[in-house]
Amino acid sequence: MFVGRKKELDIIKKAIESRSKAAILVYGRRRIGKTSLILEALKDYTGVKIVFTATPDEISGNMRNLSLVTSEALNEPWIEFSDPRKYFQYLSKRDENITLVIDEYQDFRGNNKAEAVLVDALIRDFIDYSKDNINVIISGSAVRVLENLIIDNSNPLFMRFSTIINLKELNYLEASNFYKNTPIMEKIAYYAVFGGLPNILSQIIPEKGIEGNIEDLILAEEGFARYYVESVIDKEISPINNGEIIIKRIGNGKKHYSQIESSISDEKKRRQLSKILKELTETHLIEKMNPINKPDDKKKTFYFISSNLIRFYMTYVIGAQITGSKRAYFEKYISPSLNTFISYRFEDIAKQYFSQLDREDVIAIGTYWYDDRIKKTNGEFDIALETLDGYEIYEVKYYEKPLPEVLMREEIEKATRLEGLSVSNFGMIASSGFEANELPIRQISGKEIYKE
Repeated sequence: MFVGRKKELDIIKKAIESRSKAAILVYGRRRIGKTSLILEALKDYTGVKIVFTATPDEISGNMRNLSLVTSEALNEPWIEFSDPRKYFQYLSKRDENITLVIDEYQDFRGNNKAEAVLVDALIRDFIDYSKDNINVIISGSAVRVLENLIIDNSNPLFMRFSTIINLKELNYLEASNFYKNTPIMEKIAYYAVFGGLPNILSQIIPEKGIEGNIEDLILAEEGFARYYVESVIDKEISPINNGEIIIKRIGNGKKHYSQIESSISDEKKRRQLSKILKELTETHLIEKMNPINKPDDKKKTFYFISSNLIRFYMTYVIGAQITGSKRAYFEKYISPSLNTFISYRFEDIAKQYFSQLDREDVIAIGTYWYDDRIKKTNGEFDIALETLDGYEIYEVKYYEKPLPEVLMREEIEKATRLEGLSVSNFGMIASSGFEANELPIRQISGKEIYKE
């Protein structure tokens, strides 16, 4: 089942259907849906589709397989090209409308730096000198490798792509199509735990509930989601020196640099922290953010794991030896704090909701740092929208029952007593709605957030 990605589909379709040739780069983490997106975009393409997925093999092995795929697509006898230069010269002389897809491009170019740059140069020449009837789509999951093609001005492919798509996980609304008929609270929980990876979401069985799916897909040794996370750890995190240690710290609530640093006893590892965080950020496995009103305050910078599924695994599962009952493990180690875990992810859902509204008066969306001089405390409002009229502030509550009016009044009082806060609007977001009240604030329920 293909879900969502309307914007990305439109971009690719428009590019390959244009009268001029297109060079498209699609990159993103494993299992994010790159190949499915490309195949979906090519469904109605009337030209020749050469779709090749490279493997971690010698260039000769990949060229042999690419030659076979090409001959089948062109419906011609097999001509084996061991030399990629001759292959691209052959293809560039064809008169048919052709779209060539090289998936997992990092494997096609190989790990040898000199050979990889040579392959990049051949692709560059193919893009530059082929006729307008030929499109090229490069795709890959080695984020740092693929991103380097577009930011390193010494790379042959620098400035060669007419279209670049950094594919992210499905948003909360797109992801809910995999558990469409479940209650709002469960929709929020599924996204909080499993995130927006289509391949993972397709394994969810809503009838089992959130507990059953966590047990089967994450806690079970052979669990599909568990296998995915452990492969990410093995292929993307472990190669970063001490990367696993740092991302585990972030998963367990150490979000500010000082908190992460103080949790590390080894002096050598502390000295390497900046480098490790930079490398993890380059993989897009973690991201860093500042409060919307403190964009340059390094002390307020915080780090978070970008994937809900990886965050859940790092919080509850990594290093665990589950040799007995999965249900017992869930009840002891996960159940007591699961609602708190979900509540923080619900804040992310709310931010996505505002992003999708596409309001022309909104400059930025984030959190808001406040200093309460009366109570001599500080903290953050869950969501802040910087608008042309000031800040809109929203507090987010993940509650099983409608939010009580008394709690709403407490939040209003906190927001209105702060000095120097230009609030154009204050509102609350509650997963299960609100008790009847006449408070003059915007009230957004989970039902409204999930309204299509």
